[in-house]
Amino acid sequence: MKNWSLKTKLLTVILTISFLAFSSAVGHDDTGRYIPYLVHSGGDILHDPCVG
Repeated sequence: MKNWSLKTKLLTVILTISFLAFSSAVGHDDTGRYIPYLVHSGGDILHDPCVG
C-alpha cells in the first residue's frame, strides 16, 4: 500500500510541474492543455488556444 501512495504523490508532482510549465504558453489554455486554434487573418496566421 505504501508503494501506491508514493506513486500517487509522484504523479501529482509531475502533473503540477507540467501545469506550471505549459499553462498560458503559446497554443495552450489556462490549464496547460494544448488545444491550438489556427486562423488565417489578413496575411498572418494566428496561433491561439481554443477556449470556450
